[in-house]
Amino acid sequence: VAPLMAFTLRGGDSFEIYLGKTLTIQQFLHKDKAIKTVDLSTAQASDELKVSFNHCGQTGKNRVVALKNDRQVLKEWKFADIKSGASPQMSIPVKDIVAIQKSVKGKQLSLFYASDLMKEGKVLATLTANSTQASLK
Repeated sequence: VAPLMAFTLRGGDSFEIYLGKTLTIQQFLHKDKAIKTVDLSTAQASDELKVSFNHCGQTGKNRVVALKNDRQVLKEWKFADIKSGASPQMSIPVKDIVAIQKSVKGKQLSLFYASDLMKEGKVLATLTANSTQASLK
């Protein structure tokens, strides 16, 4: 039985993305590889995008969430390694994302995650904000 278990452990990664207190995406990568979209148009200026990534039951070290336009990194947020019992959520101010969206004028942005357990990284979601500029004023 042990040799079969080696093949079933791969792909147990999952993540959640919250906008404020609302869960917008919960994805189990072994079941669903599609890249989903987070709509920021209902966000308030004080809201945060909260991301947590689970590597087969573990939280990575040297965690980075980046905002990308195609392959270009527009902004990176680096997060401290979590202490035992602490929340693995990584918080990003929505106003920072919206400011970048305005500067790239309608180009599609992706939320990208990497850590020591996933050095190649992973696109978690695309970000849209059709009417965010109006709602954040």
